[in-house]
Amino acid sequence: MSLIKSSAKLYYDCSNNFNFIALHKEFGLKDDFGTWYRLTLLHIWMILTRLQQTMEAYSYCYVKKMVTQNFHHDKTNRYNTVYKDQPSLKLKRRSNFRQLYYDVYMNSLFEYDDGFLGDDKYLAAAVWRALYLMEDEADIIYIERVVRYIRATLHFLDKIDTEVLLERGLDNWEPADDIVKKRVKLGEN
Repeated sequence: MSLIKSSAKLYYDCSNNFNFIALHKEFGLKDDFGTWYRLTLLHIWMILTRLQQTMEAYSYCYVKKMVTQNFHHDKTNRYNTVYKDQPSLKLKRRSNFRQLYYDVYMNSLFEYDDGFLGDDKYLAAAVWRALYLMEDEADIIYIERVVRYIRATLHFLDKIDTEVLLERGLDNWEPADDIVKKRVKLGEN
């Protein structure tokens, strides 16, 4: 499979194959565009972190570039869809839309990389800064759940052969599926 197709599939898996509803509830996040953006970015970072370990540098950089391009195109399309019926709100937000989301993108990748290299305290601080955008009211219980989710997901991804990941993508995010099963068992939606 070509790296172009692999990148498109991996991006699709990062943006659509995790259970958004279960994760935003489990992590105490709002059900909105910004949360979708930040959770998708987290999944992109996890996939790219996994691929960077085993891919040849040029191929990895190409996949990263293509996944990022797909992400930014999709983000813009979704944004336009969300605000299509509210033109005045869309125009107000549009003026700083690109810069704001680009800043969140760059900052999040840096924060997650930095946090990943440290222990769970460092990763928790990175999650608070990148996913919760330094909200004073962010509950440490939710942040701890995200840290456990990241560690479990990276462990899950490490078990998948790189060629298989590039060929087939990721049909499910097993740790996210476990969260869904737990919520169903507890009778939560």
